[in-house]
Amino acid sequence: MSGAAGTGGEGMLIKDTQEILIQAEGLELWRGERRLFRDLSLALPAGAVMHVSGANGCGKTSLLRVW
Repeated sequence: MSGAAGTGGEGMLIKDTQEILIQAEGLELWRGERRLFRDLSLALPAGAVMHVSGANGCGKTSLLRVW
């Protein structure tokens, strides 16, 4: 099982033996006529930390709210 985190195609491999604390698959978010993201899947194992970064207005808080 794998999950992506970060930007630019960075990712992390989650070993099958780790307990998944939070998982989401196929997320999509629209703000009016603008799609902020689509087909986004995330998995965060217990004890892991996720760092979300980006420019102002790119959807960081929206991602955390919908997740």
